[in-house]
This record gives sequence, structure tokens and C-alpha cells, in this order.
Amino acid sequence: DMECEAEACGWGSYSNVADHSEWGYYSQSGISREACQEACLQNSACTGIEWKEDDYCSFWYDQNCAVVSKGDDQPGWHVWNAGVTCEKICNPSGSESCATWLLTVTVTVSGTVSSNISILCLIMLAGLFTF
Repeated sequence: DMECEAEACGWGSYSNVADHSEWGYYSQSGISREACQEACLQNSACTGIEWKEDDYCSFWYDQNCAVVSKGDDQPGWHVWNAGVTCEKICNPSGSESCATWLLTVTVTVSGTVSSNISILCLIMLAGLFTF
């Protein structure tokens, strides 16, 4: 699944724009938002999309322009009413997998075990592993 905002990041604010290492066009013909999102969900390298109706669908890579989780901390961030920027969110029924791991840490003080601490970790795995 994806979460979307009417916000965007200026492509010119990202380095290596010419070789599309941080973003790239998926389609430059007006595809539906749903088709754009589904294509990103099926692409493990894609971490989000920017979509403009009747214009284009572009993919963001490596959490660049993660406007939902990072907002105005992203380079070139601005409110954008011409389209949406969406970010992958954990959805175990979709193409990405969610995993919850329980990590137990043993704390030893002066050679004796003083306590066991359990830490619950929720990890979003964007299609890299299947559980």
C-alpha cells in the first residue's frame, strides 16, 4: 500500500538527476495513479512515486522524497497541487513484506546476568525478503 500527500520535492535538488539514480520516469504518458502505484509496489527498488494526472509517473529510489515520513526535511520540498507524491508503507498483503522480530538482549554486569531485555522491532522490507 502507499500513503500519499499533495507535496513534492524539486528534482533539481537531487544529485545525479541526469543518470536517474535517485528518481526516474516510469511513464511519460498519462497512466492512472493506481497503475503508477502498482508498478512501484512491484518494483523492489522503488520506494515511492510522484504522479501528475495526464502527464507522468516517476519513481523515487532509496527513500528520496519520502514526504509522508520525512516531510519538509527533504530537499526541494514544497506543497504541490498538481499531483501527489506517495511513499510505500508496510502492507503484508501487497508486494512488500512486513516482519516483526523479537530481539532479546542480555545485560551482563560484573560477570553476572542482571536482566534480559526484549525489544520488539517492526521492520519494513520493501520486497527484499519474503517471510
